[in-house]
Amino acid sequence: MGDASSHKLINIILRAIELLFSIIAFAVVAEYDGTSKINYMIFTGVTSMVICLVFLVLYFANLGDSPTIVLIELVINVIWWVFWLAAAAVMSSLVNEWWSNSRIEASCAFSWLTWFAWTVSTVMSFLATKNRSGPSGGSTPSGPQTNMV
Repeated sequence: MGDASSHKLINIILRAIELLFSIIAFAVVAEYDGTSKINYMIFTGVTSMVICLVFLVLYFANLGDSPTIVLIELVINVIWWVFWLAAAAVMSSLVNEWWSNSRIEASCAFSWLTWFAWTVSTVMSFLATKNRSGPSGGSTPSGPQTNMV
């Protein structure tokens, strides 16, 4: 299996895991909506689900290798990495409150798992972006440049 195809397979697996974990993280607490903490969890989970679906479609359509898409993916990964860190912290704070129950605890656990998956995606996106550009930020030349007079 080549480097590009293994990278694509890893991205597909990661996005599928993020999709599944984000659905679980927000779905188990959706009936408690009305508080800002739960609403934030639902927002983060639903938007994450949509983003994962979009990227899965891009991967399967072989459009995920475009330099523009790779850069956009990096930016989105960084933003949602922060969102999931905040969501996991919010759910952790709810676990410590008096009305905590098994649904809150499950959402907390899956929030941290989703954050970890987004951490891996963010690192992989950064490495993919870094590998696509040379020291000056542009694309690296394919071979040595020689000037003949």
